[in-house]
Amino acid sequence: MKMNKKIISTALGALLVFGAWGSAFAADDTTPSTSPQPTKQTTAKKESRGPKGGVKLETLAAEKGITVDELKTQLEQERQAKLEAQAAEQGITVDELKAKLE
Repeated sequence: MKMNKKIISTALGALLVFGAWGSAFAADDTTPSTSPQPTKQTTAKKESRGPKGGVKLETLAAEKGITVDELKTQLEQERQAKLEAQAAEQGITVDELKAKLE
């Protein structure tokens, strides 16, 4: 009985060692990366992005056929409408909501 336990323990230990050894070699990635080269389309998309990854205002305004100033006004009006709706939903004023969000 003791011999069986020793054999099983030794086999499990060896399995553990060889499993860890195999994992170490599997993690060693020596093959070169085959990432695709950027195309004109992906490059154009990057150029139309702002510093934080969002669409540049100039690009968005051009798509809508308006000026950047008109776009800014439109975005601010949309933001104000959303704040008013949220404030009304919560039963508070817009100023109270802004204070709450800060």
